[in-house]
Amino acid sequence: MWSLLERRTQLIIIVGAGVCLAWACDAIYGFLTGQVPNNIKLISLIVFMIGVVFAKVAEIAWRPLWRRIPLLQRKIFPDLNGLKEERDVAIYNGWVADPMMKIISDFEGGLKKYPPIKLGTPDPYTPPQ
Repeated sequence: MWSLLERRTQLIIIVGAGVCLAWACDAIYGFLTGQVPNNIKLISLIVFMIGVVFAKVAEIAWRPLWRRIPLLQRKIFPDLNGLKEERDVAIYNGWVADPMMKIISDFEGGLKKYPPIKLGTPDPYTPPQ
């Protein structure tokens, strides 16, 4: 699921979680040394603890939920349903057709010129002349 997010969003989440963790650790250190941490550090500690509990519950419960609720299979976990083209890409992005067809024809030409090695070919392999 992480790979479905944009890089910018991933970076924002990582930095935000890091800051929250740092403040939470500072709040814990403040409690251990007898100091009273400020409100932002206390809020960060509470948010971090709730986040850890939520992440653990989600880790335990996502598979049963995914199996029992079909809407989750299609909307929340789209990469678990297999890849499929639900719409024609060329209709919305006409520029794709020419480069895509060139890549396909180059690949097919390469397979004709250099055919793949058949299964069960003994080692060492020597290509036909």
